[in-house]
Formats: sequence, structure tokens, C-alpha cells
Amino acid sequence: MKEEFILRKSKSGILLDAFTKSIPICTDCGKCSAVCPAGIDIPEAIRIYEKYRSGDPDVLNRLSRMKSDGKPIDCIECGACSARCPKGIEVKKMIRTLAMMESSQTRIPCMHVCRTMKAQ
Repeated sequence: MKEEFILRKSKSGILLDAFTKSIPICTDCGKCSAVCPAGIDIPEAIRIYEKYRSGDPDVLNRLSRMKSDGKPIDCIECGACSARCPKGIEVKKMIRTLAMMESSQTRIPCMHVCRTMKAQ
């Protein structure tokens, strides 16, 4: 899969979003969740990640409504979910992004662009 990046403005500043052409669609088979040692509802997390990519401003609220145990922030990054996904979805990367958002309670800005802007 080819990864590309786009810049876009948001209320919190300029963001650099990575998107992948022809991302496989989650079929909600649950095989990833079955092997997750943290008990994350991965199909739900993938739906939230897709909402984030589409610019949904309610992403943090959606994250906070996930069950208290088994949130993306609980991920130990073992990669079992990605290895088990029959569609080849890079689940671990999506979960890591959501965990970073959850821990910082904000969208993840592009550090390069932000550093460049601060220097000006």
C-alpha cells in the first residue's frame, strides 16, 4: 500500500494526515479482538479511526465512550491484531494513533510542520 500525506487546517492548527490508498475495509469478523491481550474492541476502534480520518470533530467523545477496560490506550503493541487480520489491515498503527489521541486528549499534529511554523 502506498502512503501519502495531506495537510489540512483544523480548529487546533495545521494537521498532517496520513492516508493510504485502497485501505481494506474491516468486515467486523472479530478475529483481531479475539487475540488482543488488552481486550480492545478493535472493530469499534477501527470505526473511530475512520471517523478521525474523515475529520469528525467528535472523535475524542467517541473514544471516551468506549468501555473503560480495553481502550486503545491499553494496547501493548504486540501486533497480534495486525497479524490475525484476514484483510491485512494495519490495525496496530490505527490503535497506536487512537492511543496517542486518547492520552493527549487532542488531535495529533505534524511535528515537522508545527516546528517549522513556530520558527517563523
